[in-house]
Amino acid sequence: MNKIKIALAGNPNVGKTSLFNAITSSAERVGNWHGVTVEQKQKTVFFEDTQVTVVDLPGFYSMSTYSYEEEISRNAILFGENDVVVSVCEAGNLARNLYLALQLIEAGACVVVAVNMIDELQKKGLILDEERLSRALGVPVITVTSKRPEDIKRLMTFAIKHAGVRQKRADYLRDLPITEVVDLINPYVGDVNFNIEFLAIKLLEGDACAQKILDLPQSIRDRLSLYGDFSSKVAEARYGFIYKALDGVIARSPENKRHKRKKPFTKAVYATHSLSKFDIYDKESFLQSALDKIVLNRYLSLPIFLLVIASMFFVVFGSFGNFLSSLIEKYLINHLYFWANNAMQSANLPEYLVSLVCDGIVLGIGGVVGFLPQVALLFAFLTVLEESGYISRLAFVTDGFFSKIGLSGRAVFTMLMGLGCSATAVLTARGLSNAKMRKKAVLVTPFMSCSARLPIYATIFSAFFVKNKPFLILFLYLLGCAVALFWAVIFENTKVLKSNESLFIMEMPPYRIPQLRSVMSALMENIKSFLTKIATVVFAMSVIIWILSNFSLGSGFIVPGDNSKSILSV
Repeated sequence: MNKIKIALAGNPNVGKTSLFNAITSSAERVGNWHGVTVEQKQKTVFFEDTQVTVVDLPGFYSMSTYSYEEEISRNAILFGENDVVVSVCEAGNLARNLYLALQLIEAGACVVVAVNMIDELQKKGLILDEERLSRALGVPVITVTSKRPEDIKRLMTFAIKHAGVRQKRADYLRDLPITEVVDLINPYVGDVNFNIEFLAIKLLEGDACAQKILDLPQSIRDRLSLYGDFSSKVAEARYGFIYKALDGVIARSPENKRHKRKKPFTKAVYATHSLSKFDIYDKESFLQSALDKIVLNRYLSLPIFLLVIASMFFVVFGSFGNFLSSLIEKYLINHLYFWANNAMQSANLPEYLVSLVCDGIVLGIGGVVGFLPQVALLFAFLTVLEESGYISRLAFVTDGFFSKIGLSGRAVFTMLMGLGCSATAVLTARGLSNAKMRKKAVLVTPFMSCSARLPIYATIFSAFFVKNKPFLILFLYLLGCAVALFWAVIFENTKVLKSNESLFIMEMPPYRIPQLRSVMSALMENIKSFLTKIATVVFAMSVIIWILSNFSLGSGFIVPGDNSKSILSV
């Protein structure tokens, strides 16, 4: 059986993880921001007669890295034994996405370009000429969308077909002194799997990684410094090649009479606009612009956010959430309790065994499952906010405030994820480029109320504050946010954790209607995590508490209701 390894590489927000999930039938987390994937994920599947190992790399913009997850991706490309690297590009941002694809080719990788989200392009009455773009780039090109199983099958067939075939870099960097630098560093290269010319290019760009890999003597470094910084010239050459390659690649579909135009779009359009804004009269673009004027408004953004969060809490913890919980308690837990009690009583089983099963196990399960609808609703809301593109905009509008306390707008991703699971949220802090900022985000995120605290909040407030439970739970969640921000301010004013100013760069994704399939997939994964990591602990503690409250040290099992002699009372 043939075995190959495929790496999915690309910028953040191009749909790599969605493709990975579609290829491997997984349910990895996806999102519209930098840092959602903070470590490479790998899974082996069988496609026809081939064993395929698929690797989902964290999103990165360049082979010159600035954060932890970008370093993971770069090392996987340079030092990983990949048979083919699928450079995933978004149809709406081809010019920028291809900038990374060119660097993958320069590194000597076997590259296949996959233009993802092609369905969004087709909705606008546009088509992309795969063969024309492939000829221009010198690498295989395929258009796909992760929503179509037939596209996934075609992508796998395409990648396997071109595995192991490395392409020659186009001569767009011919004006750079690459040959001279290669001659300088050649004695120090040793045994590397990637293109030596790539190292020369990176040295001309002043890349620290290339210098570290080679460990050049000071005399060679001094000679290299005489060339100066070519980073701007390299970027200009790459983009010049990209715009030329994209000239005429996208045009109006001949079948779409309403949008038909005589000439295809040219490089001037790519230089100034993304495809999501191809036509100023495009209704979708106009709607997005109108929504952003409201959502990103400096005066309305915070009230809108508070309104969204308040609405979420009133649905989750208000009448609707309580109704779903009561249904489970009434028709599942109560029926199961009486059925188990009657069955065991009829079998004349010992009273302590009946009490263990009914009061300890069944009610213990009920204590967990009863809160499951509210936990599921909370996860569903967060997933919809993520996939719609709203969370990215929230990071944008909060960056000004967060920067004053030593964080950045990107930290809002970590803190909001803390509402779902603190452990997962802490992992995403690795997407923050500043080391001190990462530490602060890790320290303050646990103050956010995660889903594990929800059953405790609900139990306490159901017992003591029946009428105002949604308000009080919302207050505790907001209090957690306030305490987290308070400690962020304290940490920022210490010498050890004071952050240096950090540039915040983030892609603003288009608004998207969340797909039911992806929402349900994420929801099922979160519910599974809740039941296995949180519910098991709650259930175990319920049984332990039952034992402590129903047994005494001297008399063994005591009559239910008489807990004065129990171990717990002591």
